[in-house]
Formats: sequence, C-alpha cells, structure tokens
Amino acid sequence: QVDAIIISPTDSASCVSVLSLAEEASVPVVICDIGTDSGEYVSFISTDNLAGGRAIGEYIASQLESGTEVAQITLNQARINGVLRKDGFDEGIATNNLVDVEFKQMEKANRSEGEAFAQDLITAHPNLGAIFCHTEDPSMGALAALEAAGRDDVLIAAFDCSPEIVEAIKEGKIAGTSVQQSVLMGRYSAQAIIKTL
Repeated sequence: QVDAIIISPTDSASCVSVLSLAEEASVPVVICDIGTDSGEYVSFISTDNLAGGRAIGEYIASQLESGTEVAQITLNQARINGVLRKDGFDEGIATNNLVDVEFKQMEKANRSEGEAFAQDLITAHPNLGAIFCHTEDPSMGALAALEAAGRDDVLIAAFDCSPEIVEAIKEGKIAGTSVQQSVLMGRYSAQAIIKTL
C-alpha cells in the first residue's frame, strides 16, 4: 500500500521483477545508484561509474611503468555499476598499457572478502603493481592483506569513500579513490518521487 518506491538494486537482473510488480500496482519507482537491466521506472539517479572507474584507472596508469600487472576486486558483475567500474578502470589503465591480469568478484563486498581476495591476488601474481577495489570497505581489507604480507609496493585504488579511506590516502597507504555523491543521489531520488507524486 505504498505510494512510491525508491530502490537501489543489489542485482540489476532481479530488479526487473520488482519493477514489473510495481507497474502492475501503479506504484511509481525511482532507481537510485545501481541500475536495472530493464523495466519501467520514472527516473534513474546514478553516478557515472564508467567515468569514475576510468579516472582512477588513468591515475594508477600515471603512477606505474608501462606493462605493469594490475588486478581488480570487483562488485558482483550482475550489477550494472560493477560492470561499468570494471570497464572504466580497464579503459583508464590502457592509457599506459597496464595489464589487467585477473579480477575477483565479490558477493558480500565486505572487509574480510577484500582481504581474502587481495591475499589470493598477490600470491597468484607476485609482480602485481596495483589492486583496484570497487568499494570502500574491501579496499581497507586489501590494505590489511598487503600490510600483513609486507607488500608496500602494491598500490591500492579505491572507489567510494569513508573517513578511513581519506585517512589512508593522507597516510599514503591508498593511492586514491573515485567518489560518488551519495547524499545528492538520495536527495535527487526523493525530489524525483515528489515531482512524480
């Protein structure tokens, strides 16, 4: 019995059925942040994830020698924002011919997952020059893994932000991050619903 829905899908494909149910009930929907594979909605408010991934990729490319191996700890590739961040980063690192040797796909996108995947990546690829983590908490997990292994030669590129990320950048422990404006996305989503109603 709601009048409207704002949704940030955890899975872009599964969102389609939610949108179908809302359409049948004549409930307007605004998509915020992640995106959907298809379906009817009144507005979509999102960060330019492709450009954000490309920007951090270009920065990492400027910090490493041509041909250096890099890897990614990605959002689930069933999520549109995860696909765009990965593709954007690959475009960015291509500016200096860096080689994306592997990516690990997260399900929970938490710190322990980031730490475990970073351990796997530096073991499998001992010449790795950088790891790009698609969101902030796994970035801190990757940092913990690199510190435990004594690998201060591997750059960490992040996406999203938190006070911890800012501090880690100031301390030189994380190379940089692309940041989305979450408050604005929420505000614009609410405004779109208000306008619709």
